[in-house]
Order: sequence, then structure tokens, then C-alpha cells
Amino acid sequence: MDVTKLIAIVTVLITLSIASERVVEIIKGLFPKLSQENLEGADEAKRKAKISLLAVICGLITAALSSKLLEKTIEQLAGIKPDQDVGAYILIIVALGLLASGGSAFWNSILEYLLKIKDLKVQGVKKEKVEAEKAESLKEIEIEKAKELKELEVKKVEGLTAIEIQRARG
Repeated sequence: MDVTKLIAIVTVLITLSIASERVVEIIKGLFPKLSQENLEGADEAKRKAKISLLAVICGLITAALSSKLLEKTIEQLAGIKPDQDVGAYILIIVALGLLASGGSAFWNSILEYLLKIKDLKVQGVKKEKVEAEKAESLKEIEIEKAKELKELEVKKVEGLTAIEIQRARG
């Protein structure tokens, strides 16, 4: 898959993640027990599990609510239209919702890696272009030298012929 498409997908996931995280934070504000950290053993594990479940639910809801806005993006990236393949479209929305629940910090770091990969590819293309230009310049220089050598050979042959003509006259 093209890096540009991956960057577009990750950008969508970051957007969904941020929106989903805001909803999670609002709900945590409504239920103070979810915001209390450092509870004892099993209670802390339960609290974290509830927040994780809440993040998944919020991610799914955010993706579902955004599905109309994502139609063109999904069509461009996956080639799927909601009116043509409803099952695949719903599966993509669910996948986006689940992936968005991973959090925007995670997706931001993925985006940074993808942008670095894209930059490396651009640098590679530039390097190849410079090398191709150098090779072309070297070819042109070699062609010029070959022409000069040919001219010298012609002059040498002409010179020898002139000497032979003078000898024959003389």
C-alpha cells in the first residue's frame, strides 16, 4: 500500500481517536470513580478494564456517527461505497472504531513513522534523479570526447593522405 494512503488512514484514525477520547473524558467526569487512580489491586484492574471498554464503545459510536463524513475518504482509500457493499462498509466503520479506541497518542506516533518513511522515499527519489543527471552528463562528455577523437583520426588520415600525395608529386 502506498505510504500516502497509510498517512490518510492514520490521520482519520487520529481524528476519530481524539473525538472518542473527549467523549471518554466527559463520561469519566460524570462518574468520578472512573477518574480515581491508584485504587487497590483488583479495583484498579476493574477500573482500567471499564475505561478500556468505555474507550472501545466510544470509538465505535464515534466512527458510526462519523460514517457519513467518512464516505468519500473510505471510497478513495478502499474503493468501497456504502450503497454498493453495505457489509464491507459497516466492517470498515467497526474496524475504524476499534482502532480509534487505541488512542490518539498511539496513532500520532505511527503517523510520525509514516511521515519519516515518506521523507526517506522522497530523498531516495531525489538521489536517484541526481545520479541519473550525473550519468547523463558523463554520457554527454564521453560522446564529445568520442567526436573529438574521431575528428583527430580524420585529420590524421587526411594528413597522411596529403603527405602521400606530396610524395607522389615529388
